[in-house]
Amino acid sequence: MLHMRALLGALVLTASVIAAPAAAAATAIDVTLTNDGTTTEVTTTDPTQTVNVHFDAAGGQHVILFCDTTSDSSVLRTWLYDKKNQRVLADSWTGCSRRVMPEPAMDEQAIEHDGPYKLVLAPNNGQPFTVRLSYRAFDDVHTHVALDGSPVTFAPTAKGQDALLTFDGKAGDRVRVTCESPVAGRGVTGALVDARGAIVPNEASPQTWGWCQHGDLFNYTPTLPADGTYSVLLDNSWMTDLGATVTLSRTLPTVTVAAPTDGTPFTLTTTGPGQNAKATFTLGANEHALITCEQRGDTPQWTPTLLFAPPTQYVPAESRVCRHAPSAEGRIVMDSEWKWTSGPHTFEIDPRDGATDSFDLRIFKVRDPFTVVRFFDHPLSVTTTQTAQNARFGFYAYQGDRVSATCQLASGTARTTVYGPSGTVVATGTCATALMAVTTMPETGSYTAVVDWPGLDTNTVTVDFHAEKP
Repeated sequence: MLHMRALLGALVLTASVIAAPAAAAATAIDVTLTNDGTTTEVTTTDPTQTVNVHFDAAGGQHVILFCDTTSDSSVLRTWLYDKKNQRVLADSWTGCSRRVMPEPAMDEQAIEHDGPYKLVLAPNNGQPFTVRLSYRAFDDVHTHVALDGSPVTFAPTAKGQDALLTFDGKAGDRVRVTCESPVAGRGVTGALVDARGAIVPNEASPQTWGWCQHGDLFNYTPTLPADGTYSVLLDNSWMTDLGATVTLSRTLPTVTVAAPTDGTPFTLTTTGPGQNAKATFTLGANEHALITCEQRGDTPQWTPTLLFAPPTQYVPAESRVCRHAPSAEGRIVMDSEWKWTSGPHTFEIDPRDGATDSFDLRIFKVRDPFTVVRFFDHPLSVTTTQTAQNARFGFYAYQGDRVSATCQLASGTARTTVYGPSGTVVATGTCATALMAVTTMPETGSYTAVVDWPGLDTNTVTVDFHAEKP
């Protein structure tokens, strides 16, 4: 009987628990923001309470929205909906949290749909929260320009306002862009974008982008990949309204020569603003190039150059400068600083800020003598016999081996570089101190040490490798 009463009591208790109504969710707080940057502060009073933030913007407008909490522990869950109550994914959205420095939660250059919009804020840690909100929506400047070098002035009327200078281009066009800003190198940046808004790559960089300064906007003048519509995007940060004066123009075709590789002198000359000049050559297996360059004019004192190489080369796009009246050592712009690979190479002169000049070059293609180190603690000597040759030594080591090496030259000094089996640099040194200080080998395999002395003379080098097992 007692057992039956206990069962009945349990059933009654269970029934009462099931029948108890769930706690009612706290009523959401609705707030509407004004499109003037005015800050609205909202505080919830219940751990489950949400905030619906309403704001308006037309499709294509630039929207800057701030959403800052007052506590480090308040990182809010957020959802953005359009007027059809469909979820919107804004590329620039960074979330609602407490920020030490002012920074917008969203800086969307072209919001996709017409408003009104609703931003839903929910607690992430089961605690009430306080949030400060503000926003501005405005039109960016859109202007169609010609590639004729005519100046175009951008004068923003709101902080954060950007400009898109749109033009029609042909595949192969090299488009030079100059930009002058009241605060050079700060505030206004520029990028070359295609019709989809994606930043266009160039040969020297995956992104054609730069700061607006007094001269060329891009470090390397881009070549358009296809016929179509492109834009130069001038981008203010959310807190700046700096203007700029911009010119866009097609450059003359790049001067291109097939360079001799036996050291015969040749000259590259540019004659128009933004025009480049390049020399092409091919390396075979185990060959490297030594390149000398001297700029004839003295305004400016030096000009950037680029070496384009196969993707397998240690540095696929290496930058150096060609100087006016350089020293004998300064005349050499490229030698054995990295692990050269076989295939086509292009050495390109890249004048800046409208400069034109003539450049005297020599290219020496050589195969360095290669000696295998068969025994450690056993000196080896190599004498080069051709101009621009360096000395290479190969040795085998196991992962964890501690290897060091010394070297001596018959004359002068040399820099040294040791490459691992995968081609990465393991150590550097000089023949004046040590080819390689004690270094723990990162992997098992064949290593290569390059002894590279400045100048074009031949030399004799003596090396001695030492290894300690772990």
